[in-house]
Amino acid sequence: MLALRGDQLSPELVTEFGRRMWRASRWLSRMIGDLLDLAQIERGTLLLDMEPTDVEALVADVTAVGVRDERPIGTTADPGLPLVLADAGRLRQVLGNLLSNARKFSPPGSEIAVESRRAGDRVEISVRDRGRGISPAQLERIFRAFVQSDAASTREAGGLGTGLFLVKELCQRMGAEVRVESRPGEGSRFTVSLAVAAAVRAAG
Repeated sequence: MLALRGDQLSPELVTEFGRRMWRASRWLSRMIGDLLDLAQIERGTLLLDMEPTDVEALVADVTAVGVRDERPIGTTADPGLPLVLADAGRLRQVLGNLLSNARKFSPPGSEIAVESRRAGDRVEISVRDRGRGISPAQLERIFRAFVQSDAASTREAGGLGTGLFLVKELCQRMGAEVRVESRPGEGSRFTVSLAVAAAVRAAG
């Protein structure tokens, strides 16, 4: 139990305050970054650095960073995945936003699954959660700016409703595709499909 010891804060309370401040600073930094990206998208000034990208290494980096919030992340990948054509920094942002969304709407203790697999001349990265799921009516507007799937969940979890909009916009600009499968009460699966770099070179 957190408590005061004399006129000093207990070590437990100091640790908890530090953890909350760190989370708040990350949240604020993400919100500011998202708004700046939205402005660049609106002005048409968002720049991309497209290059062959190692999906397995990128997924490992993104899933290893950040607070798990009692929601473990499990990863699986097909062996020998080819490089994809993407802006590595923006792909990290896409995956980070999908993981953040999954953590917000998943109950504590439930696993978030990240799967990378080959699909013809593309590689797909899926993020699946065990949250509340999304109704068909909400699915139609989930990728719009400043929209979240559930008003009550939004109040509980925080956020501006820009994360999934940025996911869609960044994917489109990288020549990638994003889709979502969900049912109320059964969680959601977001999948990003990226072109294999060698296939793009061969076609070009």
